[in-house]
Amino acid sequence: MKLTIETRDVNTFLTANLGEQDAIDEFDFGMIKNNTIQGLIPAMYLEIDGTRKFKYNITSTISLKRFLAGEISRKTFLNLLRSFQKSFAEQQEYMMKQEYVLLDYEHVFINPAKEQVCLVCIPVTSIEKEQNLGSFFKDLLFHAKYRKNEDNTYVAELINFLSTGKGFSLECFGGILDEMIMKSQGYHPKQKEYIFQGEMINKFEKPAKEYKMEVKEPDVGNSEKKNSGLNMGFHIPDNKFMNEQEINGDNEGKKGFSLFGKKKKTEAGEYKRERVERAEEVKPTLPETDVAIKGYEVNREGKLVPCDGRKGIGALPYLIRVSTNEKIQITGEVFRIGRGRRYTNYCIMDNPEVGRNHADIVKSSQGYKIIDNNSKNHTYINGTQIASECPIPLEHGMTISLSGERFIFCLY
Repeated sequence: MKLTIETRDVNTFLTANLGEQDAIDEFDFGMIKNNTIQGLIPAMYLEIDGTRKFKYNITSTISLKRFLAGEISRKTFLNLLRSFQKSFAEQQEYMMKQEYVLLDYEHVFINPAKEQVCLVCIPVTSIEKEQNLGSFFKDLLFHAKYRKNEDNTYVAELINFLSTGKGFSLECFGGILDEMIMKSQGYHPKQKEYIFQGEMINKFEKPAKEYKMEVKEPDVGNSEKKNSGLNMGFHIPDNKFMNEQEINGDNEGKKGFSLFGKKKKTEAGEYKRERVERAEEVKPTLPETDVAIKGYEVNREGKLVPCDGRKGIGALPYLIRVSTNEKIQITGEVFRIGRGRRYTNYCIMDNPEVGRNHADIVKSSQGYKIIDNNSKNHTYINGTQIASECPIPLEHGMTISLSGERFIFCLY
């Protein structure tokens, strides 16, 4: 059996070409054909000139391998794991064999816009092999890249659950994921408790108006109540204990301190505080005309620096959007472009012809490449359509067209 990717008009298909010895499991194929199973891509069976093949529509999806190349948020990753769990559980309900589902990262597909998994099930006995779902989820947790600014303790909790020797349970795993998703959405209310008249009571037991809060004043004895004011962490003497010399600042022989800086005595005998002013950092910027300066570029700190004409992996690439003349800095190992705001690094909201996750610009050891994400309206380089899921090297000055939206790729 051979797997290939084909593009027809606005759709992209994964095709499984069957050999002469490949026998189809009629029961599982009937389940896929006659039912809509969550997470499974519908299979189309074709026989043309003695050639048998299954076809799966993977338009607007990307492979799991490429999905894991970029950083994933906590919410997105939990939703993805839950989508896997629901699909596997529904397959068990239909009594299908798990061994027919492709679980290699290149042939598991993800819909980033919906944060859902799209699995390929090929009901052919020759590909049947034993699979361990617990090991699959654990491997997925180790391969993902998580956002550094988020609380990722949930990853350790999931790994601990999967590492127990009690056996993997899809039902238990789904329950843990549901609880984590609810917590991430803020659904973990805690009943606050208050102290009324020396007793601990729950505010939900009776209306709050039936209770009166008892406020006790501090016992100061017969002494006069004083306003504590601001506690500075040390004792500040009252003015009535300071002598006249200390008030006028004539006590030159004693060392003191000031909360407000250094004092300097002038010729007239008066004390004035010195103000230490810091020079403001001057940041170089582009001219107001916003024209390109030959031999210069804006680096990642926003500073104007000389450009040495670097190319390839050491360059600081950017895109110029032709319709708006906007300069777009390309950052990270995977730079995603599309109409989906949550998933992409650069969002194109004003062009409906652009897909939600149209294309990726990927940084590699050989330089930068662009990959079309099985988009409906395709990606073009210098006017030539590129194949989906096929990395194409980028060179300085190339024109990238996402449907009708044009960009110029620049390295210097």
